[in-house]
Parts: sequence; C-alpha cells; structure tokens
Amino acid sequence: MTMRRFIRFTQDPIALEKMLRLFQSFAHLFSVNNLLSPANVPWHIMQQQFSLGRRYLRFFRFTESFAQAYDSYFNLNGVEAALVSGKWSFYGLYLACESLCLLDAMQIWETVWAKWVIVEGYKFWSFSLVCSISWGVRKLWKFLETRSSGTGKKQKPSQVKTKILAVSIRIVIDGLDLVTPGMVLGWLPLSANILGLTAAMSTILSLILIWNHID
Repeated sequence: MTMRRFIRFTQDPIALEKMLRLFQSFAHLFSVNNLLSPANVPWHIMQQQFSLGRRYLRFFRFTESFAQAYDSYFNLNGVEAALVSGKWSFYGLYLACESLCLLDAMQIWETVWAKWVIVEGYKFWSFSLVCSISWGVRKLWKFLETRSSGTGKKQKPSQVKTKILAVSIRIVIDGLDLVTPGMVLGWLPLSANILGLTAAMSTILSLILIWNHID
C-alpha cells in the first residue's frame, strides 16, 4: 500500500460513499443492539446523518446510470444487452427517485408522496440487482465454459482466477445488497441485525474491489 494510492482511494467519490455506507451499517447495528454512544449522540441519529451524506454524493448520479444503460443497449447484443441495460435503467430510476426526495429527507420541503416514491425506488433497486446477478451468473458461466473448451484468448492462470474471483465477488455483493430492498418492501422477513450485517459485508467487499481498481 502506498500513500498516494490511499489518497486516491479516499478521494474517489464512489469509495467515499461506500465508506459512509459502512459507517451507517455499523451505526445501525449499534442502535439495534442498544450500545452506548461515546459521543452522547444516539446511534440512530448518526445512521440518519451518514445516510443523508451518501445521498448528497449520489445526487444526479442517475444521469450516469441512464447513460450506461443507453450505451449497453446499443453496444451489446441479445440477453446480455437486456440484462445490462436493465440493470442500469432500473438503478437509474432508483437513484432518480432518491434524488427527487432529497429535500424531504433534509426536512426542508416535506411532501406526502416522498414515502411512496422511495418505496417505488426500492422496487427499482431490487429489479436492478436481479438483472445484475443474472448477468453475473451468465458471464461466469460463459467464462468457465470458454476456459474448459479451450477456445477464446489464451490467458495466464492467474488472470483467469482474477476474473472469476471478481465476477463471483460482484454476484455475492449484489446478493447481499438485495436483502436491503427485500426487507424494506417486506419481501424478506429478516431481523434488523441481518440487515446491518449484510449491508456491512457487501460494503466491505465493494471497497476491496474499488481498492483493487485504483492504481
């Protein structure tokens, strides 16, 4: 680890948002288990502030998601185009719903429809994750099939393992993230501790992937 790499990591907006999500997950776990706060501030208040901070960083990010959906639709083919463009389209809709309710979350302009919009946003997020998991499984299957048949580009064993590991981790991350909208929407009757643990685990894995991509 070099200092310059660490600085680039901390300055990356996606990494910063993930770090805030990790803090939010820990605050959620501490709040659920009634642990005392060293700063004399209730953990649920810290959780809300970390969540709000993340929404500032994601404001207008839906435009990037829609752009990726557009590019995927026209640059890919068949099932892959449908899954990837679906992933980014649904995720963009989720982020758009979240951005639309930002002033309500800040308690500047409270509306009667914000809760409904957020619930619909969580549905879009869950659809995005299902598309992402399906794409990851398909990608992993095709990759393993190509390797076993000996066709395709010749790659070093270390490169092959790295690609398989990256795709597998992405599938695990999406599976863990699916717990959050599933619980919010009432589809998964799990405990609040499970919600915090799955969010923390998926965030740690995401941070590892981000770290590995920073030169």
